[in-house]
Amino acid sequence: MKSISIILLSCLMLLSLSLFGQTETNSINLSDLEVPTSPAFMLLDNTPVSIENPVSSKALVLSVLDAINTGNGFPKDYAVEFTPFWFFEHPDMTAYKYFGFRSDTTDKQNVWKDLPRASFSFAFTSGESSIENQEISINDIAVGGRTKILSIRSKNDIEEYKSILGSIEDSLTSQLIEMNKIKDPSLKKAMLNKYAKNPNFLKLKEDLNNILNRRPIFSLDAAVGYNHFFLDNNFNDSHFGRFGAWLTGNYSQAVNKKSRSLHYLNFYAVGRYFSDGTVWENNGFVRKDFFDAGGKMEYEQGKFSFAGEYIYRFNDDIGKSYRCVGIVKYKLMEQVYLTCSFGKNFGTSDNLISFLGLNWGISSGKEQVQLK
Repeated sequence: MKSISIILLSCLMLLSLSLFGQTETNSINLSDLEVPTSPAFMLLDNTPVSIENPVSSKALVLSVLDAINTGNGFPKDYAVEFTPFWFFEHPDMTAYKYFGFRSDTTDKQNVWKDLPRASFSFAFTSGESSIENQEISINDIAVGGRTKILSIRSKNDIEEYKSILGSIEDSLTSQLIEMNKIKDPSLKKAMLNKYAKNPNFLKLKEDLNNILNRRPIFSLDAAVGYNHFFLDNNFNDSHFGRFGAWLTGNYSQAVNKKSRSLHYLNFYAVGRYFSDGTVWENNGFVRKDFFDAGGKMEYEQGKFSFAGEYIYRFNDDIGKSYRCVGIVKYKLMEQVYLTCSFGKNFGTSDNLISFLGLNWGISSGKEQVQLK
């Protein structure tokens, strides 16, 4: 269990690197940006989760993964995912446009709004494999990318969002009218700071963030990944590893709509094309193409989520090949998530899944939108 302790220690150390930005009174910090599993990791079939919820990623996501039963000290699998969109300021990005309205004056949703917020990932894993009864070290490097193709909000969420946003704008307008009566800049600043701490104003912003945290009714995510591997730490002994492209659809149903902290029952479906060049046959690596299809059911309650996923692999020479995994995810603290999984991976040997994964998100400080 030494590796588990090291992962948790890494989590605490990383908190000191978190970026904190001050929120202006007329802007909102986005707290609904999640910490997903890197597509570069997922391509290697070496993750606690193979079916990931379509999400809006943090500016930067760091991941550490280790097999619970290895006992090798420091984990050997790492990944980083970044979203270029959040490294730049977007002065024209209003709260209306971020939520999915085509403009500030219409109720029509822009279901394609997340397309520009694509993320890109890099992963590195190392381990050993038996080839012709010889243990050979293998280093994998993978790259990946993902974007949310579409996202559909419920009519009720849209109405509540516009209502709360309108209340905030009315409150700000009345405050600005009072401020314009004051000539002294220092008094204006003091008045603005006092208003920013006003309980009523803070309550409205909290309500707004709660709605932003609600899941869309339906969302669709597209991802792609490529992997290359090296044998015995030899740069010249490199080979094509894997290529994959997949779509993930998610339907979310709120279980307790009257509760402030919504619980969700999520249903996922995934389809993936997969080209694998890691198959050893006739004294060499050969490439084989597969198609994966499966689903996942997940229940979210507070900081916990519980899920089970099943993926079937077609065109596999060994016959019936599938992945079946149980998953528990826990939010350790803000932007830090711990994922544990246990189950069966594809194939007939070395197919035990027993993973502990740690993901944490780092903000760039630019994850803000203007109220108007």
